[in-house]
Amino acid sequence: MDAVVSAASATIVVIGGGLAGLSASLEAVRHAAACHAALRVLVLEKSPALGGNSAKASSGLSALTAASNDTEALFLSDTIRSGGGLSNESLVRKLVHESEDALAFLKGFGVDLSKLSQCGAHSVVRTHRNERGPNVGFAIMSALTAAAANDEAIEIVTGARVHELLHEGQLDGLVPQAVRGVAYSLQHGAGGGGDGACTTAVAVEADAVVLATGGFAASAEQLGRWAPNLRALPTTNSECATGDGVLLGLELGASTVDLEQVQVHPTAIVDPAHPDARTKWLAPEALRGSGGVLLDAAGRRFVDELEKRSVVTRAMFALPSKGHARLVLGEVAAAAFGLPTLAFYEKRGLVAQHDGFAGLAEHLGVPETTLRDEAGKYDAAAAHGKDPLTGKTVFPSPFGRAAGEAAESNGGTFFSLIVTPALHYCMGGLRIGESAEVLRELADADPDAHGGARFAPIRGLYAAGEVTGGVHGQNRLAGNSLLECVVFGRAAGRAAVDAAIRRLAERTRDGTPPPGA
Repeated sequence: MDAVVSAASATIVVIGGGLAGLSASLEAVRHAAACHAALRVLVLEKSPALGGNSAKASSGLSALTAASNDTEALFLSDTIRSGGGLSNESLVRKLVHESEDALAFLKGFGVDLSKLSQCGAHSVVRTHRNERGPNVGFAIMSALTAAAANDEAIEIVTGARVHELLHEGQLDGLVPQAVRGVAYSLQHGAGGGGDGACTTAVAVEADAVVLATGGFAASAEQLGRWAPNLRALPTTNSECATGDGVLLGLELGASTVDLEQVQVHPTAIVDPAHPDARTKWLAPEALRGSGGVLLDAAGRRFVDELEKRSVVTRAMFALPSKGHARLVLGEVAAAAFGLPTLAFYEKRGLVAQHDGFAGLAEHLGVPETTLRDEAGKYDAAAAHGKDPLTGKTVFPSPFGRAAGEAAESNGGTFFSLIVTPALHYCMGGLRIGESAEVLRELADADPDAHGGARFAPIRGLYAAGEVTGGVHGQNRLAGNSLLECVVFGRAAGRAAVDAAIRRLAERTRDGTPPPGA
């Protein structure tokens, strides 16, 4: 039988070491200091290192951008429209209203977010990423991981798989009166799970728990349960995205929302050396936001590259090639996206470089005249402000080296990738309120003013990031995922501290020993 050890309890336990989890942890420490409260935060991450899918993010973080004449009303409208009627407007308002603070929060840790792009279905330029260095997600997670590791109030445990939320009392025979900690298994010893390794079961009491465990787009089992029609598609997710937090919440009677809404990103990279690999690199939306164009097998454009992801995905699947297309960038677009990042992909055999229209045509197996014709039509549409074929109205870069050169020059250097749709993001998850509190449905309560169900928080339980639902509806906009992690991660951290302070007052009044005592 596994050993069960007694552990000194942190006041707050955060499950998950991605952006939502570290935002919650770091904000909790700040908020506790502002409240003059002593605090310990325990971060439990099942993988060997922090980061999760957040470290793979590459398009950036969307936030209100005054330089683009952006407004809260416009950002709100873009996000609500993208959600197709399923987004919770109060959560979206919070997302938008606190977006500038979220940007400042990350910059406060030394993260460069100075480069801007206009991604699909955004009305203006508002998606921020780093000018140079690694992909933006890795840059963000590196900075926040260092900050958390150097904070004495935060303890980080990796290789810790949480399998139960501890609670006290029950309502209606199912829903707990309050969450009071977690039980997890810790694998350690030689081999990292191989020979000589052992697993220790640990129970930790806490005043509040934050779920920041991500989505389930890498779990065939969870996809089969919630979105079986998508189960066979490839995924851009790391193997950690298995829906643990949703299952933990369901065990305590938490309400869920939109679990069937799983986003299929239109452009995952097909590795020519491993074309059937289920896990694929993402071709970030910033490639198209910088001016990359999508071509079918005949070398023709077929869609507005900056439409909603769901629209581009449908157009991809409608191709005779059953989803495969080429993403092509000319010199201007490549420079706008970032040549070092393209070189990173090229080194791994994911991006090919071509000399002029002739080289690109040879690689794609299409006539050079076709590509010149497409370039000419694209640049003419840009000059008129609208493409009659696709309705495109935003043209970040010319097709080739310069606008209008298709007839008389070689086009300069081109870069191309093979892309295909892949599972990318779970819009649905646990239902939360504006303070990131996890909600349960009140089964016996009268309907609300609109005839819908009423909800109440599960005391001591909070959630942020992809484990939650309600913000994105049917379709997530580029950059809104990292934004959601920061906005609601910070909200969860503050709310968890407030809950811990209330719990401390109750213990002091009742003479109850603190967690772990």
